[in-house]
Amino acid sequence: MGRIKIHFAEAAGFCMGVRRAIETAEAEAAGSDAVFTYGELIHNQAALDALKTKGVGVVHDPAEAAGTIVIRAHGITTAERDALCRQAGRVVDATCTMVQHIKDEIDAAHAKGALVLVCGEPEHPEAIGLKDGREDVVVIREPLELRDPELKKRVERAEAVTLVAQSTQLIETFDAVALALAELRPDAAVHNTICGPTRKRQEALLTLAQTLPLIVVVGDAHSANTRHLVELARRHTRAERVSDASELDPEWFTGISEVGVSAGASTPDETIQKVVEGIEGL
Repeated sequence: MGRIKIHFAEAAGFCMGVRRAIETAEAEAAGSDAVFTYGELIHNQAALDALKTKGVGVVHDPAEAAGTIVIRAHGITTAERDALCRQAGRVVDATCTMVQHIKDEIDAAHAKGALVLVCGEPEHPEAIGLKDGREDVVVIREPLELRDPELKKRVERAEAVTLVAQSTQLIETFDAVALALAELRPDAAVHNTICGPTRKRQEALLTLAQTLPLIVVVGDAHSANTRHLVELARRHTRAERVSDASELDPEWFTGISEVGVSAGASTPDETIQKVVEGIEGL
């Protein structure tokens, strides 16, 4: 196997929201003996393990809250926030500012009586926080869901309809949902709330995927934006996901002289570098 040329996506690794959340948790741990995040702060096990060594624990139930609680980057529901404030000694909000912006858009539309559609993953913590337990906020994965008779009827009969996106959604998926919605409700308000770093990451990856035989995406299996990067790359070329360098398979690179490397928004720089070194070692 000859030396492999690596093309690194210009936008990859920690985004602003993830970096802010980690720095917030580290700062709190440096000044307190009892610091916990409510749920996983971000979706990357290596980063979570690093926080654990610095004294940052995790609680998954508001009833377990104690000391200082740091709210995860994905955000939480109002009910969870209220419960944490009643139980914990102190609550520090590390919700990504871009996620909070989406929540504000939803709140404003909902207050005016609109049916709000969120293009995202219903089980994802961010989407759960955005929905916030409200019946008139509906999370949908793809345009085909708008053909469901019950949802279609709700969309057609609603006084107003607003569409937003989970911050890490695929641009192509959101555009397809917006197009399908326009057929039902041409008057629907459409707000592309996919965050800037996610758009840049997808655009940079797409540039590589259209010209290279293989893309390696570094990121945790639980990271939505990492999964979306893999999905996007596979629409154009072969793509593999690894959590770290130990998951690299030499067989992937047989007959390959060039490879593209990208990474999810919650992937530490150190992990990315070790993957690059692992590929170079081949």
